Formats: sequence, structure tokens, C-alpha cells
Amino acid sequence: MLVKHTYINKSPIHGIGLFAAETIQKDEVIWVSGFENTYTQEEYEAMPQLTKMVLDHHAYVNRTDGLWHLSLDNDRFINHSSNPNMAVTSDGSCVAVRRIVVGEEITEDYETF
Repeated sequence: MLVKHTYINKSPIHGIGLFAAETIQKDEVIWVSGFENTYTQEEYEAMPQLTKMVLDHHAYVNRTDGLWHLSLDNDRFINHSSNPNMAVTSDGSCVAVRRIVVGEEITEDYETF
């Protein structure tokens, strides 16, 4: 669940992105777990193809629990960057790795989760 004010807009990275609506300082929490639907691999396999396509695009499989996680808020629009401004912490939350200014796209490295 996003805990900072954000908005979605056209992204120069890919399609739609998530942007900061407030300045976020380094090490401030941006996202915490708990506002998503989860699905097992078996549930995923039993879904209609169009539903799988949504999960393929907007969800991720968590390396720790092996479940598909589909966000219920706009964090699903966070795009990948090899030089992200947000990172996953050991407790599973996400924090700013540097100051993020208003209007800046929030990014993460998909390889970390």
C-alpha cells in the first residue's frame, strides 16, 4: 500500500508510471505490504487467459512466499529502472534510496523481488 501522495501519468519509461505528488526524503517509506490480492501458482494456472494477462503485466511472484501479488492501488504502475529511486527493505517495505522530488517518476529494480 502506498503511504505517500502519488499520481499516475504518462511515463517516459513505459506506458503509465507512478509519480511523486510530494517530496519524499531518502529512507522514507513509500510502500508497505498488505493492500494486495495474492494467488498461488495453481490458482494462476486455473485462471482464464485474459486474467493471466493482467497478472503477467501488473503482478509479481514474490521470491519469499512464492505467491502472485496483485496490488489494489496505483503501485502497480511503478516502472523498472536499473538505477531506481526506491528499494525493497529486509522487512518487505519500500523506501526512497535518495530524495524524490514532486513530479519525479518513482522506479524500482524488478530484479530485487
